[in-house]
Amino acid sequence: MKRCEDILSIKGFHSESVLGIYDWERHALRPVIINLDISICASTAAKSDTISDALDYALLIEKLDQFIRLSRFNLIESLAEHIANFILDNFPCSGVKVEVIKPNIINKVEQISICIERQR
Repeated sequence: MKRCEDILSIKGFHSESVLGIYDWERHALRPVIINLDISICASTAAKSDTISDALDYALLIEKLDQFIRLSRFNLIESLAEHIANFILDNFPCSGVKVEVIKPNIINKVEQISICIERQR
């Protein structure tokens, strides 16, 4: 039997978090942008055309936004790792690629980002 390897992509998800090592970063929510590639098997959902057979990405975004807004990390690496674990622990998928972007955080630089991949 052929292995099912589909990717659900969520790009440009905007949220806010306390994130950074400097004092001025620790006192208020700062914008973060999240890109996700989630490994799923979409064949059952494609055949049934029902949300109960799919990864509910609206619910994922709602829950992930709550998680990110309540989090406090020094490093974007830590936030990315916790996002990956949150998705793997709470949603039907076999793996996830997470990119966390801190926009306009350093003069002359548009963004700083980290991209990680984790498997179940």
